[in-house]
Amino acid sequence: MPAPNQLKVNTRLTNVSVGYKNDGYIADEVSPLLPVPKQAGLILEADKSMLQADDQGDDTIGMGEEPGILKTEIRDRTYSTRERARGVTVHDDEVDADNAEEAPYEVKVQKTEAATERLVLNRELRVAMGARAAGIPQSSPTTKWDQAGDVLGDVTPAKLAIKNAIGVPPNYAVVPWEVVELLKQNPSLAKFFSGGATTSTLAVLTSGVLSAIFGVPNILVPRAGQLTGNMTAGFKSGSTTSVWGDNVTLFYRPPVPARQMVAAFYTYVWKNAFRGAATNAKGLVVTENYEARQRTLYIDARRYSDEQTLISEAAYTLTNVLASI
Repeated sequence: MPAPNQLKVNTRLTNVSVGYKNDGYIADEVSPLLPVPKQAGLILEADKSMLQADDQGDDTIGMGEEPGILKTEIRDRTYSTRERARGVTVHDDEVDADNAEEAPYEVKVQKTEAATERLVLNRELRVAMGARAAGIPQSSPTTKWDQAGDVLGDVTPAKLAIKNAIGVPPNYAVVPWEVVELLKQNPSLAKFFSGGATTSTLAVLTSGVLSAIFGVPNILVPRAGQLTGNMTAGFKSGSTTSVWGDNVTLFYRPPVPARQMVAAFYTYVWKNAFRGAATNAKGLVVTENYEARQRTLYIDARRYSDEQTLISEAAYTLTNVLASI
């Protein structure tokens, strides 16, 4: 395999990878991508110093006086992006061409999407693990939400914890698909429906309705699953589990993610990892390499990234909210 700086970048397939979408994944919403100019280094880290106010709100100055300088506490944060890649192969015998390097474009597109799917699935798993990692404030409902648990009795303290810590309430909540489905059986939510709603009425429990009940503007409903045991399972065997499980995470992220902005999670992406490749917001490239001896074309989706928790108090995870999964 060639060295990274000798890899052949396929621009058309890179565009396929960048444009690939799977609506079940929410990692980019939870941990927004921020381009960085180097593979590793220091980046300014925001904290809560922007919440400081002058005494009595007095910011007046006299004629000819210079304004007071803001006393911020922005510090350097270390980041280190790591190369992440997943590849697929096209063998000469798979395609109706002299060799796999000349495989039909649609075959290469399908292979590229397969490699990209694995790359984004792995990222989804890392971000989900980060949302329930040590340091993130957490609690678990005493009475589970599929057993008549008091949903707002659990959600409200989590919202207040974030508001008290960073000055603003959470504007996002991750509510996995399984949780949404079983919340339709929760009697504590019926009071939010007019006319003394019954359990059957809760079938209209959509993300929009949850947003109104939770008091959180954005509800993310992940549906990603993974094969139990990952790569240890046999071909087409094994059961699947939810990537996000039954964990509900509330968090704050700025409407327009940017450096030095208060947020729970960010992902730093090295934008200049592959020289000669067109820069894109996701930092993705697709490379090709044909091995004549193996009669095989290798197609790889690649990225350099580093997922980080910026301010742990800007998130709160309610773990294991269900008893049935």
